[in-house]
Amino acid sequence: MNNIPITRLQPLNIFILLLFTMMCVMSVYLWEAHLGINLSDEAFLWYGAAAVNHGNVPIRDFYAYDPGRYYFTAFIMQLVGNNGIIASRIAEILVQGLGFFLALFLLIRMMEWNKRINFIYLFFAAMTLLLWMIPLYKSFDVTASIILISILTYLIEKNTLTAIFWTGVTIGIIAIIGRNHGVYGAVAGTSVIVYLSLTRHQYSIITALKYICIGVVIGYLPMILMLIFIPGFTHAFFKGIIDLILSKSTNLYLPILWPWLASTMRDFICGIFFIAILLFCFCSLSMILIKSKNKSISPTLIACAFLSLPYAQYIFSRADVIHLAIGIFPFLIGTFVFLYQVFNKSSIILLLSMMTIFILSIIVVLPLHPGAQSYHDKQWGYIDISGSQLKVDPDALNKIEMFKRLISQYAPNDQPFLVVPFNFAMYSIFKRTSPMWDFYSLFPRSFHDQADDIERIKKANPRFIVIYDEPLDGLKERQFHYTHPYIFNYIADNYELVHDISETPDVYIYINKT
Repeated sequence: MNNIPITRLQPLNIFILLLFTMMCVMSVYLWEAHLGINLSDEAFLWYGAAAVNHGNVPIRDFYAYDPGRYYFTAFIMQLVGNNGIIASRIAEILVQGLGFFLALFLLIRMMEWNKRINFIYLFFAAMTLLLWMIPLYKSFDVTASIILISILTYLIEKNTLTAIFWTGVTIGIIAIIGRNHGVYGAVAGTSVIVYLSLTRHQYSIITALKYICIGVVIGYLPMILMLIFIPGFTHAFFKGIIDLILSKSTNLYLPILWPWLASTMRDFICGIFFIAILLFCFCSLSMILIKSKNKSISPTLIACAFLSLPYAQYIFSRADVIHLAIGIFPFLIGTFVFLYQVFNKSSIILLLSMMTIFILSIIVVLPLHPGAQSYHDKQWGYIDISGSQLKVDPDALNKIEMFKRLISQYAPNDQPFLVVPFNFAMYSIFKRTSPMWDFYSLFPRSFHDQADDIERIKKANPRFIVIYDEPLDGLKERQFHYTHPYIFNYIADNYELVHDISETPDVYIYINKT
């Protein structure tokens, strides 16, 4: 492996990189910002951020991720001047831009600016990274992984107690965005510290762990203050952790689509990526351990190797393309670094390798971009959502139109309604509040949790209720009446079922009897 020196970038180089980043990210934003809407997953962030601006607290007042992403998005909404979906997407594109810039910064530090061929390599790497940065509302998760790669690279390069401290601070801040990313960072960071302590002998492992723990506490301080000073937040926060432990799962499992199970070329290539990630985890870690005293190995490659295993767990906990995209960046960045280190003197091999990854990424990921979807499906149409004209797919159009009719007939004048467990973007679209705490009700809940939400439903007295009792992933045990039987039975006993509004057999529409 060639010993590639780290280039100290001049301010002009950084400025040029920043301009390139802004150009790329703005191009994607202008192309896709007004296209498509995910009526469930995207609304999980959009609804929560708007709720924060109305004085609600994530986790305590509504089911949520960790609070960081909501408060940042709510802040951007306040700057924009509304709680609409475009304001939410502006926050997401800013976060995506940060991640994209950091990823390119890590790559360009290895390259010589006077070689034009390097700009071709960088172009293919940049386009590949942009392709995988989907969906936009998951930009917080994508950028979290890239920030962790960056801080671990800094730690490996500096290898000082100060660097360990700042690594801990970064991990603590990342944990406010998502506790899973905090755990991944803590596992990888601890592994890197042990690796550095055993191979470079500059400090004891115990001393290093003290520094990183102090850093984590300082970085996590905003969350600690929330736990201390916000009434009810501590109970809700730790209850969520206990529920996660008792569920014995971090996600709703999907079987891995191995290449030999594929029925299409796209599925086959997707399966190749799953295998490639596993091979990268094993090979990169093995190489680092075998060549532990070889200082020619890029610090960024070492950082990606130690992060690849935690993020592989995330990918394989629900092995679909979306989770692959969110967790793939340690693999992508690590692979680009490895290819450049090995083949930088063989331009043709390096260029062909970069182009191959780019083309395979197009086949797997491009169909998920709303820009590509709207281009191929001419039935997409425009609709006003929170004051902005969005072009959305026919299914979303039909669902929004159905809710318009229901609201006009049963819940005018801002009266409440209930929709579970999918399509709760209707709350944000029609400026309503969910009567339930567990408004994204996919995971089974205990009797007491369901009883609490039943009391909330009674208090809100929704004028109509829509239950999408669809079998998620084709599994009947993931239908709403299986996961939330007490709430389902309460609604069935106390509301009148109407049959003439929705033509879908798994959609139940109830109206208030009073």
